[in-house]
Amino acid sequence: VGEWYKADVEITIKGEDTNSGIEGYKYIIVGQNTSWSENKTLGEEGDKIVIQREGITEIKIKITDNAGNESEEELITIKKDTVAPKFETNVDVTNQALGGFKVSALASDEVSGNAAYGGQITYTCYITKNGQEEKVGENNTGIFEVTGLNQGTAYDIKVVAQDPAGNSNEKVGRGTTEANTAPTWQIEPKEKSKTNTSINLTMTAVDSDGDNLTYIIKYGAYNANGTKGAIIAT
Repeated sequence: VGEWYKADVEITIKGEDTNSGIEGYKYIIVGQNTSWSENKTLGEEGDKIVIQREGITEIKIKITDNAGNESEEELITIKKDTVAPKFETNVDVTNQALGGFKVSALASDEVSGNAAYGGQITYTCYITKNGQEEKVGENNTGIFEVTGLNQGTAYDIKVVAQDPAGNSNEKVGRGTTEANTAPTWQIEPKEKSKTNTSINLTMTAVDSDGDNLTYIIKYGAYNANGTKGAIIAT
């Protein structure tokens, strides 16, 4: 059996013998028993062995007839995992930008999602936009780049960790994108001028978001404290 089971597994044992007839069967659980079990009676409807332990169980089975002959042993592999992955971290949100952020979460698994069993955890990230949950992506790292979001907005985030057996667990968090801020002016020189004289000003704008800036100069008269003048850009 190649797939993982999420409950106890029943192995049904049946056999037939055209000569003396089937007497019974014996088995050994690899790595758990050092010797074969006593011969057990096998009726017409067969018999069952129940595998309850977690992980990968290998069991060898032989059928015996009434003449004392034994069949070749048959090896059966059972994979059982009933425990969901466990989150080791919260849903961390970093690299907040104007239109997105980075989401990361880490979980561990003792059985089917563990590298010791040749497995790994699958992470799926969801984000809620306008009341609707949307899938961001799916991977085996638990790290997601979320883009296309509104500026200065908080979002609900959910990360689901699932093992190969289908057991899953989820962790929720919240992330907020940065808000776009207005540029700030730097004007030089910062000094007074005499009446009816001109003054040269160097005006530079700085944007903390790193946006490209467009300068617009509006020509016109001004009246400050009863003093009239004009603004001329060069």
